[in-house]
Amino acid sequence: MEYSGESGVSLRFSLQKAQGARLPLFLFLLADGQADVCAPQHAHGVCVRAPGARLTDTAVCHAVRGLLDQLYEELDADDMRLYLLGANEGADGVWALLSMYPRLFAAAVAAGGWGDPYAVRTVRVTPIWSFFHPGDQPLTPQGGPRGLADGRLMALSLRGQGHEQVRCDAWTEGDPLSRADVQAWLLAQDRRRQLEINCIRPGLWHMEDFFRASCYLVEGPDSALLIDSGMAQVDLPAVVSRLTRLPVKLALTHAHGDHYGNAEGFDPIYMHPLDIESLPYQIERFKRFHPDGASERLDWIHRPLPVRDGDRIDLGGGVSFEVLELPGHTPGSVVFACESLGLMFTGDAMGSGEIVLLYGAREALEAVVSDYRLHLRRFIERVEGMREMTFFGGHRMQDASCALFEQERILSGGVSYYNPLCLQVARDMEALCGEILAGRCLPEESEDALTFKDRRAGIVYRLGAL
Repeated sequence: MEYSGESGVSLRFSLQKAQGARLPLFLFLLADGQADVCAPQHAHGVCVRAPGARLTDTAVCHAVRGLLDQLYEELDADDMRLYLLGANEGADGVWALLSMYPRLFAAAVAAGGWGDPYAVRTVRVTPIWSFFHPGDQPLTPQGGPRGLADGRLMALSLRGQGHEQVRCDAWTEGDPLSRADVQAWLLAQDRRRQLEINCIRPGLWHMEDFFRASCYLVEGPDSALLIDSGMAQVDLPAVVSRLTRLPVKLALTHAHGDHYGNAEGFDPIYMHPLDIESLPYQIERFKRFHPDGASERLDWIHRPLPVRDGDRIDLGGGVSFEVLELPGHTPGSVVFACESLGLMFTGDAMGSGEIVLLYGAREALEAVVSDYRLHLRRFIERVEGMREMTFFGGHRMQDASCALFEQERILSGGVSYYNPLCLQVARDMEALCGEILAGRCLPEESEDALTFKDRRAGIVYRLGAL
């Protein structure tokens, strides 16, 4: 079979379909002349070649990404268990594709081959098993900007960036791609259990899960505050305990599962009373639409302490977070602001750089937008009276786009659009509400949503219940 990418690159691929629901997908990158490799039982497999082109070419990598989108439309496959494999020239492609799409794969195997040890530093959490030929030596092309690295140096480069899940072994016999232990190791990996952690500055951590939901840990003098908890399938209290020795309080920006999913194990927990009231409904709704991220640990829902506009969460030593109400995305959406640290955590209250998501019936559009505009005005007035603040949203990668394809590009430096949250986004959002109410901004309509955009602001009005 053939697939033609947008850039005109043609791929040849063979597809091995398995019977079952939500099965993993093995992607084998192969050079011309390499025999097909079989995926294990109860998994789909696709073998991909790029005749007349190198698997490391940017256009080829983009075409492979496009092919995957097509396959996921055709197969009942689990996109959280996508595995990337290649040997020799195929391994060259593995390193290139990983570097370009560092959060796309649940795990990868590169046997032999060469890669760029600088470009691969974008890969932070994807488990990798690298095999090297014992006789290989690093290559330094004459006149080239930097040398290529074998599997050993690629592994060292990853570990040097803090990557903790890199295996590296000599390739002495057999085909690693077909080994039962290698395939079993791959099948044990799942993006739902991967959490990327970055230190923004001393005392401020950003964590991001498979759903691109962001949570933040801020240390104060006497205690720390965790803003939202994401929904990665991890023991989040244990993860947080590695980052700080201080007692941790949890502040939830709103009652959506991608923000409260790992709340169990924290105490105290703070949330606006209107969203506390909606928790039972929101939990059942989230189970229906996102079974992958729905937590069974729900004892915490009876413990949240209500916080309202103007309340403060004290971290000691004069450091506290003020609660600012900004409903719209949910009735009880709030922002947590610490003026002494210059930090503001907005959850989904004003979107995350591309759009804010509002909900309601078509006939309620004017009322919903009018209410949101009023709350934005009050919020802007409050923030204008503060020192300059740095904004952090509930889905930090959406500064670039809501599309996962574009979010991958931001990690590898190829993004074409970037709109970080700031006070001007809130001002433009308030102005957009005015344009909608005046009938001067008309929506793009889909079956279930109306999309409005102007300047740095965007609103997606989802037709239905919150």
